[in-house]
Amino acid sequence: MLKVAGKLQMRKLSCSALKIKSLSASKLTGHYARFDEAKGPSFGQQLYLCYNNQPVVNYQKGNAFSCDAKTLYGDDTELSEFEVYKVEHSKSIVLSQRAELMEKIRNQKPLITSVSRVRILMIGPVGAGKSSFFNSINSIFMSRMTSKAMSGSAGTSLTTQFNPTAPFQPDEQKASRPASLQEKIHCVVYVIDATKISLMSDKLEEKLAAIRIAQMVLMTKVDETCPHVQNDLENIYASSYIKTKVQEVSSRLGVSVSCVLPVKNYSQELELELNCDVLLLTALQQMLRFADDYLDDVDPI
Repeated sequence: MLKVAGKLQMRKLSCSALKIKSLSASKLTGHYARFDEAKGPSFGQQLYLCYNNQPVVNYQKGNAFSCDAKTLYGDDTELSEFEVYKVEHSKSIVLSQRAELMEKIRNQKPLITSVSRVRILMIGPVGAGKSSFFNSINSIFMSRMTSKAMSGSAGTSLTTQFNPTAPFQPDEQKASRPASLQEKIHCVVYVIDATKISLMSDKLEEKLAAIRIAQMVLMTKVDETCPHVQNDLENIYASSYIKTKVQEVSSRLGVSVSCVLPVKNYSQELELELNCDVLLLTALQQMLRFADDYLDDVDPI
């Protein structure tokens, strides 16, 4: 809802699957407006409620959405008041999204016929969440909590341990014959605790650079580092703090922001939770896609 030059303009979203909840209404000035990299609150970098440090509406046509600017805010772009709405997904939408992700993962096949299944290597410090991620994914497909892989903490680790100061030795250097494409690792996922990013070794970036395989970073325990995410996992992509952590990991490890996936593993829960399932499945789907990218670049001959 926008109130412009004394005129009240409203647009109703015609989508029965979404429900709109009013959050707040406040006066808008250039000084108090929330700023981001685009210099103001923006919607797909098309509709700005604060432009050039001034409380004015600026609409730039793009692909994120389309609207009639005159109908939306009239002939006067000076903004005197605005109200923010949060769009909440209904349970049916999230259920459909989870089912779609599970189906795609079940039917996933490597691009090269000589490879029967992709091999994903998860590495990271003790207690980062490697085993917990495996258990979480398994729980989703079993529709109940499972614990096939024992998760470690403190001084013990039950899965692949990773020493950032030791040289990386590819499998080919250890074997008596070159590894076949089937035997090679197709994607490396570094698992890191979001609460311990500042403790990362300075030599980690150099070591990961030596691994010439598709790489991703799984940033776990995001709920423990941000109270807004802990209260509602849907806030994960709206949290400026999580965004800052993702950018920090991206910068320190030399990977793109899109390769850093924030997730929450199941740990103490007794029942599955839809939003957590979707987040975990989305991360797994990205790993499979990165493995496909690696296979796509390999000469099968």
